[in-house]
Amino acid sequence: MEKLSEKVGLFGAIRNLFRYHSTFSGRSSRSEYWYLWLAGLIIQVLYIVTAIFGESLVDLADYPIPSFVVSVIFFLVLAVLVVPNLSIMSRRLRDGGISPYFMFFLLLPVLGWLALFVMMMFPSKPTTT
Repeated sequence: MEKLSEKVGLFGAIRNLFRYHSTFSGRSSRSEYWYLWLAGLIIQVLYIVTAIFGESLVDLADYPIPSFVVSVIFFLVLAVLVVPNLSIMSRRLRDGGISPYFMFFLLLPVLGWLALFVMMMFPSKPTTT
C-alpha cells in the first residue's frame, strides 16, 4: 500500500503514523512530518518536566509512581516508534525529491542530523505519472 502526500493537522498526522507505520513507499507532506516532530517534542518536554519534578508530579491518590517507571514507559514508547519514524522520514525524503538512502546520514552525529533537518524542509516535488 503506497502512501500519498496530503496536508494534515496534528491528529491526522498521528493517525497516519499508525495507519502507515511500516510503509516505506509513497510520500508524506511537510505538514505531516513536522506535526509528528512537534508531537515528539511535546512528549520529550513532558518527560523532562516529569524527570525534574520527580515523584511529586506523578503522585496519584497517595500512590506515588516511581520516576524510573515513567522512564521505562517513555523508553518503551520510543522503542515502539522507531520503525514508524523511519518510515515517515523515508516518505518525506521521497516527497522532497531526495533518495531515502540519505537516512543513513542519521549515523553521522551532528552534521548528518543537521543535513537531514534541512532536507525535511524541502518543498514537495510534483508527482510524475
